[in-house]
Amino acid sequence: MEKIVYKYGLSPDEISLPKGAKVLRVGVGVQNEAPTLWVEVNPNAPIVTRRVEVVGTGHPVPVGFSHIGTIFSGPFVWHFYLEDE
Repeated sequence: MEKIVYKYGLSPDEISLPKGAKVLRVGVGVQNEAPTLWVEVNPNAPIVTRRVEVVGTGHPVPVGFSHIGTIFSGPFVWHFYLEDE
C-alpha cells in the first residue's frame, strides 16, 4: 500500500480525505498563515467526507470526534477535532 503525505486547508466544516488517513500535524501554513492539516494517505483509498469542529478552550468537546491538533493564534487557542471514521 502506497502512502503519501498531503497538505489540506483546514476549516470548521467538512473535509474529504482518503479512508484511513492518518493526521500527522495541524499547524499554520507558511504560505498563507491559515490552519493547515498534513495527512499521511493512501491515494488509492476511497474518499470519505468527515466533519471538522473547532473548539475554544473551556468549551465542550464534540462527541464522536478525535483531537487532531491545537493552534495558537494571538490570545486565542483553537482545538481541532475530526469526526471519527
